[in-house]
Amino acid sequence: EGIWKTEPYTIGIIKKDDGYVGFILDGGGTAWQKNQIKIRMKPNTDNQGYTGEFYLRNYYPYKFVNAQFIGANTLIIDRFALKRVNPKTQDAVAIKSYIELIGAQEPLMQQYSANTLVLRIPSFDGGFKKQIDSVLAANHDKIISTKNLVIDVRNNGGGSDGSYQQIMKYLYTNPIRIVTTQMYSTPLNNKRMEGFLNEPGISENEKAEITAELKKLNDNLSSTITSELERYSEHISRVEIFLADENGAKAGVNDKRCTLEARVNGREPIAVTAHGDTVDMAFNNAIDKLHSSLATVFDRMHDHHK
Repeated sequence: EGIWKTEPYTIGIIKKDDGYVGFILDGGGTAWQKNQIKIRMKPNTDNQGYTGEFYLRNYYPYKFVNAQFIGANTLIIDRFALKRVNPKTQDAVAIKSYIELIGAQEPLMQQYSANTLVLRIPSFDGGFKKQIDSVLAANHDKIISTKNLVIDVRNNGGGSDGSYQQIMKYLYTNPIRIVTTQMYSTPLNNKRMEGFLNEPGISENEKAEITAELKKLNDNLSSTITSELERYSEHISRVEIFLADENGAKAGVNDKRCTLEARVNGREPIAVTAHGDTVDMAFNNAIDKLHSSLATVFDRMHDHHK
């Protein structure tokens, strides 16, 4: 019980029956008004946490099943963290350490004990690379002189390989063999590579490498078509690709359109259109349809010349 804060709200929490109710004390400039109910929760079936509803800014009831009090001053409701501001009691050192680590929004180094450092990395997104490298550089002497290094990646969704490159030298002392990957050249994959160029913190060397790889992918987009239609290569002068998103910026189902037009020697062009949930799906569906259409045409020609 007491007064709790989760930006931008100040919330009062009181005991009610076997659970708790949270109500607005200050809406923080939102439409929420004083005394409106913000949280309802009661013990879950195993009594190890709380289940209930946290009402979002638009009043939608976000349902949760395992809210937890961490120490005396922190309430974790899935992705929401509430801090007690009054009355505030002293948390144990281990609780403070846990709260700092689990709530971190950026990389940090924590001296957990005389023999142990904890490197907290909430994400390996490319935008965190500079911050990760900075934390490592600032703590280099500590890392090499401390017996244990714990790397905390709880709830880390992954990201860029480059973001953890500087960590590797602390983990491996022998040469590292890197196995590269092959990239399937399709419109969607190539568009994703373009997105890497806009990530914050990317170096000029990395930009040059990505640009070169992107050019190679775009130059070889037709290789997929060539390999799929190799059987008919002597009869086809070229294949044109037309892509469209029928819903524009809006999300939709089966709304990506791909039209392939094959220029066949001595015959009218053969065009097919296919749809898919993504550009790649539409592209691959169109390849299949074009393959079938060409097979039908050339099988008939073969039968005719028997």
